[in-house]
Amino acid sequence: MVSHVLSFDVENWFDGNLHRRWTGRLGETGAATGDRLPAEVDAVLSLLSEAGGVKATFFVLGSVAAAHPEVVRRLADGGHEIGCHGMEHDLVREVTPVRYLEGLRRARGLLQELSGQPVAGHRAPSWSIDRRVPWAVAAVIDAGFSYDSSVFPARTPLYGEPSWPVAPFWLATSAGKHLLELPPAVLRLGPLSLPYGGGLYWRVLPFALVHLLLRRASSPRVTYLHPWELNPEPAGPLPAGTPFAARAALHWGVKHSRGRLRRLLSALGFQEFRAVVGSLSADPRLPTVTLRGLEDEAA
Repeated sequence: MVSHVLSFDVENWFDGNLHRRWTGRLGETGAATGDRLPAEVDAVLSLLSEAGGVKATFFVLGSVAAAHPEVVRRLADGGHEIGCHGMEHDLVREVTPVRYLEGLRRARGLLQELSGQPVAGHRAPSWSIDRRVPWAVAAVIDAGFSYDSSVFPARTPLYGEPSWPVAPFWLATSAGKHLLELPPAVLRLGPLSLPYGGGLYWRVLPFALVHLLLRRASSPRVTYLHPWELNPEPAGPLPAGTPFAARAALHWGVKHSRGRLRRLLSALGFQEFRAVVGSLSADPRLPTVTLRGLEDEAA
């Protein structure tokens, strides 16, 4: 049976780019609702322990690590891999190259200090590395990361590169730098793409379909969730006028997500990114996507 990659983006529910424009900037909404994140991470750790000690990669937001260093230590002490989710949950295209690189270096240094382990993996907020920010690949490499999971190979209103591979590939700059890219699970059906790797897609798609696609996969697929998605208590409150899409992204299917994950953990195998990146890096069959543009602007 294929063992898939399990990952979590460790951030507050109000950090999400889709809805935080409606709920206020970082901390404003959280101060009004109480800090749920440490308890949510503990619940994830308990769930993984109950499933036989499944190990996962946790991409931790730098601002979360600074506010809750004990969370990073608990994850590392539990034998899980620590990855970097950037310093703040800003879309890459909305920050300058210099600020982006500085944030990556700061966040990676903090996470390595707290976890006591090398931090090799990076995931940009909201899958926001795409052709609009060709310089970002060089920045991720220059910050010290050896693999990345920031590209979403399907079009959404907020992010996505539907023309890019759905399986692991190399992201290359015209300057000759290479970064191993591992996108989340997406089913390509001709011109159509069906994301099923996690998040809202796991919550709204029929469980049987997600289970079938993962079970029939011939190679590891990348899956992802957020700790707040496994909290049955609704996130909020959301102010009047918040669009349906933002409310759905937070609330749709959350009550059942913990049970869904528990069922998948009992039926399928899951592992960390670091369990697969070595063999993938040595695979000569991986395709390469070369970005053209100001790749070295952030260096």
